[in-house]
Amino acid sequence: MDKLRNYIESHRREFDNFEPSEGHFDRFKVKLMAKKPEKRINLYMVASVAAVAGIIVTAGLSLLLNFDKIVNLGKRDLVANNLSQEIVQIDEYYRYRVYQKQQMITDMISDEMSPMEEEISTTLAEFDKNYKNLRHDISESPRPDRAAYVLTLYYQTQLEVMEQFIIRLKDNNLLNK
Repeated sequence: MDKLRNYIESHRREFDNFEPSEGHFDRFKVKLMAKKPEKRINLYMVASVAAVAGIIVTAGLSLLLNFDKIVNLGKRDLVANNLSQEIVQIDEYYRYRVYQKQQMITDMISDEMSPMEEEISTTLAEFDKNYKNLRHDISESPRPDRAAYVLTLYYQTQLEVMEQFIIRLKDNNLLNK
């Protein structure tokens, strides 16, 4: 590097008076024209698009979360009591199973079975009343493993009773045919 510097300093006068070779400026001009001008990124436009996208994503997520809360308002009774995720999952699973059995029973009940319909509705109402008491007891339970066991046992009993109703309804439907 020092040699180059020394050479330039010693020949400085020659460089000041020396003109480039013929056609250099023409070749340089052609190269400049051949290059396409670079597209400049408009930072204002990029920032505007990012801001709009952020607003859309935020609005979408807030609507989605609020919709989920509205839809699951009835399902999340146990969440309000600050119970463990395991107990909430058990509750949601068995509630869905109970709902399926209730749909089956509703589909099978005909107009001719009003005495049986009363018995079924009375039993299901008792289960609902017991569930409210159970929910209160579970929320105050110091042992979540025991609470999960009790909740599971409650739902299994309810499903067994509902299955017996379904069997009786099937038998009754076969006899009526």
